[in-house]
Amino acid sequence: MKYAYKNKDGLYFQEHYLISGERVWTFTDDLRKAYKEEFNTPQYGRYVESKFDGIEYERVELY
Repeated sequence: MKYAYKNKDGLYFQEHYLISGERVWTFTDDLRKAYKEEFNTPQYGRYVESKFDGIEYERVELY
């Protein structure tokens, strides 16, 4: 099952890579641009959730 992540304002997390290779996060209301993950293991799921540490969000199931 795939998941996207939505903040308390209803915007989805969007991932960008800068030319330097640094990963930055912004927000979008477009689900097509949202960062999506498919959890393969519980450990991987915890790793993904740790990226958003300190930010209030909910995980949204995608079909």
